[in-house]
Amino acid sequence: MKVLDITHFYNKKSGGVKRYLEEKVRYLSDKNINHLLILPSEEDKTQKKLNSKYYFIKSPEIPFFKPYRFILNKKKVIEVLNTEKPDIVEVGSPYLIPSWINKNKEKFGYKTIGFFHSNIEGSISSIFKSFDKIFSPPAKKWIKREYGSFDLVVSPSKYVENYLNDIGINNTATIYLGIDSSTFL
Repeated sequence: MKVLDITHFYNKKSGGVKRYLEEKVRYLSDKNINHLLILPSEEDKTQKKLNSKYYFIKSPEIPFFKPYRFILNKKKVIEVLNTEKPDIVEVGSPYLIPSWINKNKEKFGYKTIGFFHSNIEGSISSIFKSFDKIFSPPAKKWIKREYGSFDLVVSPSKYVENYLNDIGINNTATIYLGIDSSTFL
């Protein structure tokens, strides 16, 4: 089985998403699963770590959210999908990537999971504080369009799952984020 993760929210200094993916790499290292990652970077390159293969795609920085980067090279993403032929693709980003992955799932025959951990509506509200009522409806529409076609949408809390259900995304499951019990007793 091949599992592929793709996200914009990864860089050398990032926190939660990077940690989640690195823990997944570690966890899958002794399983009979080929793990692939497509991640943004300053340059195109591939790298192996344990049982995982990283595809870094040259990507520009995201305005207001440096040092995160936008994966804009759809052609390279499709090339990786065509080369690797994953069975499951997990998307950890609400921008562009969900559409690309969902539009190609029948062609390549994989199942899709959207991990909804980034609140677009909240992010827009924090940038444009006095325009909440203007930006909130289009943000919800965007989320429904981008996440509505996933085979499953995973949320890190019941609060987020209820939010998704309220905007019409019902193929959801909550998977609580874990803790390292050897560090936090």
